Amino acid sequence: MKQNNGIQWLRQSWLVSLALGCVMTLAVGCGGGGGKAGGGGTPVKASFPDSPEGTVKLLMDSTADGDLEVFWQALPAKHQGEVKEVIKLFADKADPELYDKGMALVGKLVATAKDKKDFILNSSMLKQGKIDPKDASAAFDAITGMLESITTSDLKTVAGLKTLDPEAFLNDFGKGMTTSFANIQKLQTQAGKADPLAAMKNAKISVKDKTADKATVVVEQEGQEPSTSTWIKVESKWLPESMMKDWDKSMADAKQQISSIKIEPDQKKMALTQIESANQLVDSFAKAKTQEEFDGALQGAMFQAMMMAGPLMGGGAGPDNGPPGDFGPPPGNFGPPGDFGPPGDFKSNEIPPPDSSSAPPADSGDATQPESSTSGDK
Repeated sequence: MKQNNGIQWLRQSWLVSLALGCVMTLAVGCGGGGGKAGGGGTPVKASFPDSPEGTVKLLMDSTADGDLEVFWQALPAKHQGEVKEVIKLFADKADPELYDKGMALVGKLVATAKDKKDFILNSSMLKQGKIDPKDASAAFDAITGMLESITTSDLKTVAGLKTLDPEAFLNDFGKGMTTSFANIQKLQTQAGKADPLAAMKNAKISVKDKTADKATVVVEQEGQEPSTSTWIKVESKWLPESMMKDWDKSMADAKQQISSIKIEPDQKKMALTQIESANQLVDSFAKAKTQEEFDGALQGAMFQAMMMAGPLMGGGAGPDNGPPGDFGPPPGNFGPPGDFGPPGDFKSNEIPPPDSSSAPPADSGDATQPESSTSGDK
């Protein structure tokens, strides 16, 4: 059954909670603006109802309100501890110089992009896509906002990762991230559709086939097909069954893959060289004073990027083949289990243009689509 936006939103939000533990927030991004996008302050301490439908309602409303720390609180203490172990393991294995310089590069790119927004939106390359200027501007703000949140947070350095408090992180960035995802969701679902956050607040949630420790939850939102998912009771908390059945394996796989990270000196040298080359490309954009200068820099950057990517297109990583394959978040199926993953039709790095008829068909994703998750309220 097709998932509705409320279910998609729950999964996107829960993704961030576990994803930051697996350092996947580096790819997914978190919301809106600078350092304290969510306002900071004391995290909301939610009171979880002893029912699956109540838990889903709590989580859906928390998402709409930007109180994403509630997703962290939804995890039992044992599972929170395992996520923290993954964070620590990654922070201990990551090369501080490579990681910090790589994140600094992303931060520099985002700052330059924001400064040159008008040039970017008016570039000849973007105009070829026939994207509505208002939609392009909204997407630009949402994406740069999410990236800026990461590059100004504790995630920007290995030292910050080592002292990261997941609950505080989600509290700081929850509202900004929610707003950014909402803006992207509006572009994906086309103009005229209901506001995704308001729709979550008004969702009708019911339960069927309930036992003492298992239930099927049904979420209905206006203009969308009903979505069902199975929830089970784990240490007094109601959690998605499809998430929990893969939890132990996902955590074990994450630890095994992170433990295998090894960066040889020649690999590190090449990676640092490519980071420096990328910094020079960003500098060329920053120096542009006119649209013509910017377009010229963009064309030059594309040529250089193709030259840099050439070795990578020819084979695996190594001393002669680009940056080391073992640097960064582990590859393969490392990542959030089950309902912690992003929904099948959402890709953070692939925002389709408003005219979906002109966009290429979306990747089919994993062969097995996880069961639709549920959302909640506080």
